[in-house]
Amino acid sequence: MSAPAEAIRILAKWLMFRVLCLGNARRYHALRGAAARAAARCGGYERRQIAFLRHVLGEGAVAVDGGAGFGAYSAPMARLAGRSGRVIAFEPLPEVFAQLERAMRRRANVSCRRQALSDRGAGAELHLPLLWGSLPEPALASIERPPGPHEACRVELVRLDALAGEIGRCDFVKLDVEGHEHEALRGAAGLIARERPLIQLESNDLRRDGPGYRSFAEPLGYELCELTPGGELRPCAADASGPNFYLVPSGWRPLDAASAASAATWRSRVSSSLKAAITSARGRM
Repeated sequence: MSAPAEAIRILAKWLMFRVLCLGNARRYHALRGAAARAAARCGGYERRQIAFLRHVLGEGAVAVDGGAGFGAYSAPMARLAGRSGRVIAFEPLPEVFAQLERAMRRRANVSCRRQALSDRGAGAELHLPLLWGSLPEPALASIERPPGPHEACRVELVRLDALAGEIGRCDFVKLDVEGHEHEALRGAAGLIARERPLIQLESNDLRRDGPGYRSFAEPLGYELCELTPGGELRPCAADASGPNFYLVPSGWRPLDAASAASAATWRSRVSSSLKAAITSARGRM
């Protein structure tokens, strides 16, 4: 994103915080959460990546959302996994976790945990940057200490391997943990080797992060890939810009498109039949 576009984006958030929410952080996080989930539903937030989930998750799937934020990924994961599937959503920032838990309370297949994924089980400080000196930016909250103004709180770190017995099977792992992805991967190495999930992770500088990702992935039989504009996985190009990348296990195949289309058709027919039944019932009243 260009510097002017980034400045405009921050200005819009500042106006939301100061004008709409009158500087109230709780209201601001609630509004940010509602906006993020609405944008995801309408295709305005990481559209290709969220659309790609239908090729990864089906009924009964188990997914991990590391750095779940307000639930922009957790909600579509839960819909795809269905009643017999599960989503374990990790979000350590207290204000954001409260909104995540509230948004997911009607989804019985989502478990929300106020923890940060890492390679150790301990306590740590989580830093919340304050842009322009006062604007909280939860999307940049990190275990790593930022250079500018910030708030800090204590959070619990946890290794995914320590929860392997509870999680069981695992089909997909999303890691968006603001520079702590390497540690989160190391803390999940056993689960990854055993269950071989597809992994989505973030990097704003692949030249910096790519060698570490590859050194972790290649011994486990994984390849570092990116998503094409057409929504297909391919090995990362040298100039890949991200910010989202995938570790793909050898032999991985997307869910059968024909089955997905059949399920969509079935849902459409059920919806049409239900609407017709409601209309008929209203006509008899």
